[in-house]
Amino acid sequence: MQIRLTLLFFLLAADALVSAQQPQPYDINGVKLGASFSEWRKGAGARCVDFEHVEPNVASYSCPDLSYQGVPLQQVVNFFHGRLISVYMVAAHADFAALRIALKQKFGAPWRTEQRAYPLDGITLNGEHNRWSNGVTSINLAEFGPDRNHSVLFFSHIEIMAEKTRETKGGASGRSPLQ
Repeated sequence: MQIRLTLLFFLLAADALVSAQQPQPYDINGVKLGASFSEWRKGAGARCVDFEHVEPNVASYSCPDLSYQGVPLQQVVNFFHGRLISVYMVAAHADFAALRIALKQKFGAPWRTEQRAYPLDGITLNGEHNRWSNGVTSINLAEFGPDRNHSVLFFSHIEIMAEKTRETKGGASGRSPLQ
């Protein structure tokens, strides 16, 4: 009996340790990627408005006049079948360095930094692209986009993105974006 109790305790402790070490979705201003639409709408999404839907089964909302890590930005939040799949943020290009510093302080060094050519406004600009990932969610910080005066910060939930890609390749499911 003592051996069974010891073994059970060991298994429960090991399970708790594994659960505690598993990465969690990144948090954007108090909202975790993967959150439900209704959870988001009650809090951070209360002031956001419907945005043009450019992908099947993805509902998008514009959230103006927000900030991330103290940097003012415009934000588009996307839901796939009622789950927060991504947050797309546009900041002034002048705030790129401040965003990079804030992200490094919060998430550590990016796992990849590369120089890219950005064809914008009839010219090509060379700029930096940084990526972070914890295996559950990813962050991309692009020095330029959608034009030379702006930088882009993009958070995405890897598993939900993969689900969306599989569904898109396999054909539409017929479900509404908020299901």
